[in-house]
Amino acid sequence: MVELFHRRDCAFLERRVDAGHTISLRRRRSGRISNRHPIVVPLDAALRARVCAGTNSCGVAAWSSLRASDRGVVDFALWVALAFLPFGTMGIVWAAAWYVYYRDTPREHPAVNAAELELIHSSIGERSSVSKTIPWRAILRSRTLWLMCVMYFCYGYCQALYLDWFPSYLALYRQYNLKEMGLYASLPLFAGAAGNLLGGWLSDLLLKRTGNLVVARRALGVIGFLTAGSAIVPAALTADPWTSVSFSCLAVFGLELTIGATWALPLDIGAEYAGSVSSVMNTFGNMGGAISPVLCAYLVKWFSWNEPFLLASSLCLVAAVVYFRIDASRRIPSETV
Repeated sequence: MVELFHRRDCAFLERRVDAGHTISLRRRRSGRISNRHPIVVPLDAALRARVCAGTNSCGVAAWSSLRASDRGVVDFALWVALAFLPFGTMGIVWAAAWYVYYRDTPREHPAVNAAELELIHSSIGERSSVSKTIPWRAILRSRTLWLMCVMYFCYGYCQALYLDWFPSYLALYRQYNLKEMGLYASLPLFAGAAGNLLGGWLSDLLLKRTGNLVVARRALGVIGFLTAGSAIVPAALTADPWTSVSFSCLAVFGLELTIGATWALPLDIGAEYAGSVSSVMNTFGNMGGAISPVLCAYLVKWFSWNEPFLLASSLCLVAAVVYFRIDASRRIPSETV
């Protein structure tokens, strides 16, 4: 957990830390220490901390390093063993499997038999593995693509807010301890995973039932963003931490409900150039994701923790309106592509 202090507090805190005492840290607001929401940091043989001076204009300092003992609460070696190595290894294994198994066309794949190949070619035609010139002019002139970019920018901001800042929000504003923060910060992500799977399945189901591609994509996008935007407001404004986490789960669920339909859109309008279309859309999503953590920090500094989330709610409503105007049936002209 990171907490900021004025520079003149550092010497006192450092002496207390070195002495192995338990200290009670309180936020400083407007030059005075507030007694609300004390943060108690136990400093026994299992956990020691050192306060480092900050360098910004207000002369703040931060808890910059934490050393764990045998309990390994924040031990760097434990993080490496339990997080970085397993996930890094999975990435390498996945890349190797992709390289061995993946082929550019069905004809090149050894597991595709003659009957399957004939069925694929009769349905969508045979695609050549020879690279073609990408028709960027036609792609960038697509009105549908630019609507997708605006929508995905909004999504990128909201997603990054929950991925980058939600744990800090729970710890610093909602006053959860390290163990509670780890648990409750993961709950919206599980809800998002469920929404992601459900959204893709529902979009395909709607397409099968209605035969209307526009409805199948648009319905999930609009409902998902409206759900997220509506849930973020009570999550931010409620005084109860558990209610905040519950509504945050609903918000991320709604946000991820849109993803299956959203990533089908480049295929719908781009056909064999879906990769190029999705790259443009994803660029705007990454722009929103890059702006989000920086803007959040300044909004918290200038106003409060409510403003970043209220902005996210507004962007969800913008995304819902934009999604309602996306026409997945308007393919990039085939004669140009």
